[in-house]
Amino acid sequence: MSDPKGIVLVTGIKVRQSHHTFTHPTAAQPIEVNNVHYKVNTAAGVAIEVTKAGYCVHMAGFSEFDLRLVGDQMTGLLFSSEVVDPLHQEDVERLAATVRALQKRHNVPVSIVHYGGASTTAQSLPHDTVFLSLDKIPFEAPANLVRDNVETFLRLYAAMRDLLYEQKVSKVISITSLASWRCKTEFALDALQKGAMHNLLRCAALEETKRGVYITEIMPGITDTGYYDKNETLACSLRQAQELGYRWTEDDFPLYRPEHIGMQVVHVLESPFYIPIMPSMPFGQYPHLGA
Repeated sequence: MSDPKGIVLVTGIKVRQSHHTFTHPTAAQPIEVNNVHYKVNTAAGVAIEVTKAGYCVHMAGFSEFDLRLVGDQMTGLLFSSEVVDPLHQEDVERLAATVRALQKRHNVPVSIVHYGGASTTAQSLPHDTVFLSLDKIPFEAPANLVRDNVETFLRLYAAMRDLLYEQKVSKVISITSLASWRCKTEFALDALQKGAMHNLLRCAALEETKRGVYITEIMPGITDTGYYDKNETLACSLRQAQELGYRWTEDDFPLYRPEHIGMQVVHVLESPFYIPIMPSMPFGQYPHLGA
Protein backbone atom coordinates (compact mmCIF):
# COMPACT_ATOMS: atom_id res chain seq x y z
CA MET A 1 0.00 0.00 0.00
CA SER A 2 1.38 3.42 -0.98
CA ASP A 3 2.06 6.14 1.57
CA PRO A 4 -1.01 8.21 2.49
CA LYS A 5 -1.44 11.81 1.35
CA GLY A 6 -2.02 12.79 4.96
CA ILE A 7 -3.57 11.81 8.27
CA VAL A 8 -7.20 12.90 8.72
CA LEU A 9 -8.89 12.65 12.10
CA VAL A 10 -12.68 12.37 11.75
CA THR A 11 -14.78 12.64 14.91
CA GLY A 12 -18.44 11.88 15.59
CA ILE A 13 -18.71 8.57 13.69
CA LYS A 14 -22.12 6.98 14.19
CA VAL A 15 -24.71 4.79 12.48
CA ARG A 16 -28.45 4.46 13.05
CA GLN A 17 -31.09 1.97 12.00
CA SER A 18 -32.84 2.77 8.75
CA HIS A 19 -36.64 3.02 8.82
CA HIS A 20 -37.32 4.64 5.43
CA THR A 21 -35.83 4.34 1.95
CA PHE A 22 -36.10 7.50 -0.14
CA THR A 23 -36.33 7.42 -3.93
CA HIS A 24 -34.45 10.65 -4.65
CA PRO A 25 -31.55 9.85 -7.05
CA THR A 26 -28.91 10.91 -4.51
CA ALA A 27 -30.47 9.20 -1.47
CA ALA A 28 -28.42 6.72 0.58
CA GLN A 29 -28.44 2.97 0.15
CA PRO A 30 -28.81 1.37 3.61
CA ILE A 31 -26.25 -1.17 4.79
CA GLU A 32 -27.63 -4.56 5.82
CA VAL A 33 -26.18 -6.39 8.83
CA ASN A 34 -27.93 -9.53 10.12
CA ASN A 35 -31.18 -8.54 8.37
CA VAL A 36 -31.11 -5.06 9.95
CA HIS A 37 -30.60 -1.99 7.75
CA TYR A 38 -28.43 0.94 8.83
CA LYS A 39 -27.50 4.37 7.53
CA VAL A 40 -24.20 6.08 8.32
CA ASN A 41 -24.04 9.63 9.63
CA THR A 42 -22.26 12.53 7.95
CA ALA A 43 -18.95 11.93 9.74
CA ALA A 44 -18.92 8.30 8.63
CA GLY A 45 -19.63 9.26 5.02
CA VAL A 46 -16.72 11.69 5.21
CA ALA A 47 -14.39 9.00 6.55
CA ILE A 48 -15.32 6.63 3.71
CA GLU A 49 -14.70 9.21 0.96
CA VAL A 50 -11.49 10.55 2.46
CA THR A 51 -9.94 7.07 2.64
CA LYS A 52 -10.91 6.47 -0.98
CA ALA A 53 -9.03 9.65 -1.88
CA GLY A 54 -5.79 8.22 -0.51
CA TYR A 55 -5.66 9.53 3.06
CA CYS A 56 -5.12 7.60 6.27
CA VAL A 57 -8.24 8.21 8.36
CA HIS A 58 -8.45 7.81 12.11
CA MET A 59 -12.08 7.57 13.18
CA ALA A 60 -13.35 8.58 16.61
CA GLY A 61 -16.79 7.16 17.34
CA PHE A 62 -19.25 6.32 20.06
CA SER A 63 -19.27 2.52 19.92
CA GLU A 64 -17.26 -0.40 18.61
CA PHE A 65 -20.28 -1.53 16.60
CA ASP A 66 -20.56 1.79 14.78
CA LEU A 67 -16.83 1.92 14.03
CA ARG A 68 -16.76 -1.69 12.87
CA LEU A 69 -19.73 -1.23 10.54
CA VAL A 70 -18.18 1.85 8.96
CA GLY A 71 -14.78 0.17 8.77
CA ASP A 72 -16.35 -2.69 6.83
CA GLN A 73 -17.14 -0.17 4.07
CA MET A 74 -13.42 0.73 3.85
CA THR A 75 -11.88 -2.71 3.31
CA GLY A 76 -8.45 -2.49 1.71
CA LEU A 77 -8.07 1.19 2.62
CA LEU A 78 -5.87 2.79 5.26
CA PHE A 79 -7.76 3.60 8.48
CA SER A 80 -7.88 3.06 12.22
CA SER A 81 -10.45 3.82 14.89
CA GLU A 82 -11.13 4.19 18.60
CA VAL A 83 -14.11 4.78 20.87
CA VAL A 84 -14.01 8.31 22.28
CA ASP A 85 -16.29 10.37 24.50
CA PRO A 86 -15.67 13.85 23.03
CA LEU A 87 -16.81 15.52 26.26
CA HIS A 88 -14.31 13.59 28.39
CA GLN A 89 -10.90 15.27 28.32
CA GLU A 90 -8.89 12.12 29.09
CA ASP A 91 -10.46 10.45 26.04
CA VAL A 92 -9.72 13.50 23.90
CA GLU A 93 -6.09 13.66 25.06
CA ARG A 94 -5.67 9.95 24.31
CA LEU A 95 -7.11 10.58 20.85
CA ALA A 96 -4.65 13.40 20.21
CA ALA A 97 -1.75 11.16 21.27
CA THR A 98 -2.90 8.48 18.81
CA VAL A 99 -3.02 10.99 15.97
CA ARG A 100 0.45 12.32 16.81
CA ALA A 101 1.81 8.75 16.73
CA LEU A 102 0.25 8.23 13.29
CA GLN A 103 1.82 11.47 12.09
CA LYS A 104 5.27 10.34 13.25
CA ARG A 105 4.82 6.93 11.66
CA HIS A 106 3.81 8.23 8.24
CA ASN A 107 5.56 11.64 8.30
CA VAL A 108 2.66 13.40 6.56
CA PRO A 109 0.46 16.39 7.54
CA VAL A 110 -2.48 16.02 9.91
CA SER A 111 -5.93 17.49 9.23
CA ILE A 112 -9.05 17.42 11.41
CA VAL A 113 -12.71 16.92 10.54
CA HIS A 114 -14.95 17.70 13.51
CA TYR A 115 -18.60 16.66 13.64
CA GLY A 116 -21.01 17.10 16.54
CA GLY A 117 -24.65 17.86 17.16
CA ALA A 118 -28.08 16.28 17.38
CA SER A 119 -27.11 13.05 15.63
CA THR A 120 -24.30 12.49 18.12
CA THR A 121 -25.95 13.62 21.34
CA ALA A 122 -26.86 11.18 24.07
CA GLN A 123 -29.56 13.54 25.29
CA SER A 124 -33.17 12.63 24.55
CA LEU A 125 -35.48 15.04 22.74
CA PRO A 126 -39.24 14.86 22.19
CA HIS A 127 -39.89 12.53 19.24
CA ASP A 128 -36.07 12.28 18.91
CA THR A 129 -35.94 15.40 16.72
CA VAL A 130 -34.57 18.97 16.92
CA PHE A 131 -37.49 20.26 14.83
CA LEU A 132 -39.68 21.48 17.67
CA SER A 133 -41.98 24.43 18.28
CA LEU A 134 -41.03 26.72 21.17
CA ASP A 135 -43.54 25.18 23.58
CA LYS A 136 -42.02 21.71 23.06
CA ILE A 137 -38.32 22.55 23.51
CA PRO A 138 -37.01 21.10 26.81
CA PHE A 139 -35.33 23.79 28.90
CA GLU A 140 -32.05 21.87 29.06
CA ALA A 141 -31.91 21.05 25.33
CA PRO A 142 -30.18 24.25 24.07
CA ALA A 143 -27.29 23.92 26.52
CA ASN A 144 -26.88 20.19 25.78
CA LEU A 145 -26.79 20.71 22.03
CA VAL A 146 -24.36 23.61 22.26
CA ARG A 147 -22.09 21.36 24.33
CA ASP A 148 -22.29 18.64 21.70
CA ASN A 149 -21.24 21.14 19.02
CA VAL A 150 -19.09 23.80 20.65
CA GLU A 151 -17.54 22.11 23.67
CA THR A 152 -16.50 19.04 21.69
CA PHE A 153 -14.71 21.30 19.20
CA LEU A 154 -12.98 23.33 21.92
CA ARG A 155 -11.77 20.24 23.76
CA LEU A 156 -10.46 18.65 20.55
CA TYR A 157 -8.79 21.84 19.37
CA ALA A 158 -7.06 22.35 22.72
CA ALA A 159 -5.65 18.81 22.57
CA MET A 160 -4.49 19.14 18.95
CA ARG A 161 -3.33 22.78 18.97
CA ASP A 162 0.41 22.16 19.43
CA LEU A 163 0.54 19.68 16.55
CA LEU A 164 -1.40 22.03 14.28
CA TYR A 165 0.93 24.93 15.06
CA GLU A 166 3.97 22.82 14.16
CA GLN A 167 2.75 22.42 10.57
CA LYS A 168 3.26 25.10 7.93
CA VAL A 169 -0.38 24.70 6.84
CA SER A 170 -3.00 22.93 8.95
CA LYS A 171 -6.57 22.37 7.80
CA VAL A 172 -9.39 22.06 10.32
CA ILE A 173 -12.86 21.32 8.94
CA SER A 174 -16.03 21.46 10.99
CA ILE A 175 -19.32 20.23 9.57
CA THR A 176 -22.32 22.30 10.62
CA SER A 177 -25.45 22.79 8.53
CA LEU A 178 -27.39 25.24 6.42
CA ALA A 179 -29.29 25.69 9.68
CA SER A 180 -26.41 27.96 10.71
CA TRP A 181 -28.04 30.73 8.68
CA ARG A 182 -31.64 29.54 8.66
CA CYS A 183 -34.56 31.01 10.57
CA LYS A 184 -37.83 29.12 10.12
CA THR A 185 -40.70 28.08 12.34
CA GLU A 186 -40.01 24.88 14.30
CA PHE A 187 -36.30 25.11 13.42
CA ALA A 188 -35.22 27.25 16.39
CA LEU A 189 -33.36 24.50 18.25
CA ASP A 190 -31.50 23.36 15.14
CA ALA A 191 -30.62 26.94 14.17
CA LEU A 192 -29.45 27.61 17.72
CA GLN A 193 -27.02 24.69 17.91
CA LYS A 194 -25.54 25.24 14.45
CA GLY A 195 -25.61 29.03 14.73
CA ALA A 196 -23.49 28.80 17.88
CA MET A 197 -20.98 26.62 16.07
CA HIS A 198 -20.98 28.88 13.00
CA ASN A 199 -20.08 31.95 15.03
CA LEU A 200 -17.41 30.12 17.03
CA LEU A 201 -15.76 28.96 13.81
CA ARG A 202 -15.80 32.37 12.20
CA CYS A 203 -14.18 33.95 15.27
CA ALA A 204 -11.68 31.09 15.55
CA ALA A 205 -10.71 31.51 11.89
CA LEU A 206 -9.81 35.15 12.50
CA GLU A 207 -7.56 34.17 15.40
CA GLU A 208 -5.92 31.06 13.94
CA THR A 209 -5.31 31.88 10.27
CA LYS A 210 -2.26 33.97 11.20
CA ARG A 211 -0.85 30.86 12.90
CA GLY A 212 -1.20 28.76 9.76
CA VAL A 213 -4.39 26.99 10.83
CA TYR A 214 -7.13 27.29 8.21
CA ILE A 215 -10.61 26.58 9.56
CA THR A 216 -13.32 25.61 7.08
CA GLU A 217 -17.01 25.32 7.84
CA ILE A 218 -18.91 22.90 5.61
CA MET A 219 -22.66 23.58 5.69
CA PRO A 220 -24.64 20.66 4.23
CA GLY A 221 -28.30 20.60 3.35
CA ILE A 222 -30.63 17.65 3.88
CA THR A 223 -28.52 14.52 4.24
CA ASP A 224 -29.81 10.94 4.27
CA THR A 225 -28.35 9.72 7.57
CA GLY A 226 -31.51 8.14 8.96
CA TYR A 227 -32.40 11.32 10.83
CA TYR A 228 -35.14 12.16 8.33
CA ASP A 229 -36.54 8.63 8.54
CA LYS A 230 -38.36 9.71 11.70
CA ASN A 231 -42.01 10.58 11.22
CA GLU A 232 -41.91 13.88 13.14
CA THR A 233 -38.70 15.11 11.47
CA LEU A 234 -39.91 14.25 7.99
CA ALA A 235 -43.39 15.71 8.57
CA CYS A 236 -41.94 19.01 9.81
CA SER A 237 -39.57 19.22 6.84
CA LEU A 238 -42.44 18.64 4.43
CA ARG A 239 -44.52 21.36 6.13
CA GLN A 240 -41.70 23.88 5.88
CA ALA A 241 -41.13 23.08 2.22
CA GLN A 242 -44.82 23.51 1.44
CA GLU A 243 -44.78 26.97 3.02
CA LEU A 244 -42.19 27.92 0.40
CA GLY A 245 -44.16 26.35 -2.44
CA TYR A 246 -42.15 23.11 -2.72
CA ARG A 247 -44.49 20.14 -3.19
CA TRP A 248 -42.32 17.36 -1.87
CA THR A 249 -43.71 13.99 -0.84
CA GLU A 250 -42.21 11.30 1.37
CA ASP A 251 -41.11 9.48 -1.77
CA ASP A 252 -39.34 12.28 -3.68
CA PHE A 253 -37.99 14.15 -0.64
CA PRO A 254 -34.64 15.68 -1.80
CA LEU A 255 -31.56 14.59 0.12
CA TYR A 256 -28.03 13.46 -0.62
CA ARG A 257 -25.72 10.83 0.79
CA PRO A 258 -23.20 11.44 3.60
CA GLU A 259 -20.50 10.51 1.10
CA HIS A 260 -21.36 13.67 -0.86
CA ILE A 261 -20.22 15.69 2.15
CA GLY A 262 -17.06 13.60 2.07
CA MET A 263 -16.45 14.77 -1.49
CA GLN A 264 -16.57 18.36 -0.24
CA VAL A 265 -14.07 17.52 2.50
CA VAL A 266 -11.69 16.02 -0.05
CA HIS A 267 -12.01 19.18 -2.14
CA VAL A 268 -11.04 21.32 0.87
CA LEU A 269 -8.14 19.03 1.79
CA GLU A 270 -6.72 19.16 -1.73
CA SER A 271 -7.48 22.78 -2.55
CA PRO A 272 -4.38 24.97 -3.14
CA PHE A 273 -6.26 27.90 -1.61
CA TYR A 274 -8.25 28.58 1.57
CA ILE A 275 -11.98 27.85 1.58
CA PRO A 276 -13.55 29.44 4.70
CA ILE A 277 -17.16 28.34 4.13
CA MET A 278 -18.70 25.77 1.80
CA PRO A 279 -22.52 25.46 1.73
CA SER A 280 -24.23 22.85 -0.44
CA MET A 281 -27.53 21.05 -0.81
CA PRO A 282 -29.11 18.31 -2.93
CA PHE A 283 -30.81 19.27 -6.16
CA GLY A 284 -34.42 20.16 -5.39
CA GLN A 285 -33.91 21.56 -1.87
CA TYR A 286 -34.91 25.17 -1.35
CA PRO A 287 -31.79 27.43 -1.31
CA HIS A 288 -32.66 29.12 1.96
CA LEU A 289 -29.32 30.65 2.96
CA GLY A 290 -30.21 33.55 5.21
CA ALA A 291 -33.71 33.74 3.77
